[in-house]
Amino acid sequence: MADHKPDIAKLTSLAFMLGRLVREGLRAKRGTPSGSLLRFEVLYYAKSHPKPMMLDIARYLCVTPPATTLLIDSLVKEKLIVRILDEHDRRIVRIDLTRKGDRFIARGIQGKEDSLKKLFSVLNGEERARMAALLEKIIGGKTENH
Repeated sequence: MADHKPDIAKLTSLAFMLGRLVREGLRAKRGTPSGSLLRFEVLYYAKSHPKPMMLDIARYLCVTPPATTLLIDSLVKEKLIVRILDEHDRRIVRIDLTRKGDRFIARGIQGKEDSLKKLFSVLNGEERARMAALLEKIIGGKTENH
């Protein structure tokens, strides 16, 4: 049986390097909103999952609820999101984007797309299609909550 450890180690290293390149591209892009990627992810999640609960966001980010609260507090302070009480159960707090938050995330998404276009421009169309197919195979059904 073949030892796959060197392959896995190389793939792990490449995945981290790719993530770093994406983050660096976002930071370097003029007009891209400032802030941590976690903040961007909260806003992106709130945009794609309207009025999520705090626990939904914590699970999506894979962080603790107290860490999520700190993150949400900073976004509320900047008027990017608001807390709202659930219509059916007033004990449940939901999150909603403000107009400012909606504009912020739109600029961020555009910056992310521009960064990825530049990053993947080294690949030709066939290579991009092959890479997309491989990533879809790896990800499979794991995108239901994202």
